[in-house]
Amino acid sequence: MKVVYAQRARTDIGDIYDYLVQKSPQAALRVEDMVRNTCEGLADFPYAAVATDEPNVRRLPRALSLHDLLPRRRGPSPR
Repeated sequence: MKVVYAQRARTDIGDIYDYLVQKSPQAALRVEDMVRNTCEGLADFPYAAVATDEPNVRRLPRALSLHDLLPRRRGPSPR
């Protein structure tokens, strides 16, 4: 199966990246990679997503958490 990004999806991904890159370039890259990797994974596992009323369209919601957006710490975690 082939993943095709709608124009709105491409625009949304770009807008999210542009917003985040001003605050944290690392977070912007991580979020963009996460979105694209999730979407591309649907090519291999299309039935992991929920079917919609629109033929050949599936949705795989993914809520972002604060952990997804913040820069990652190095070293031992604080207690």
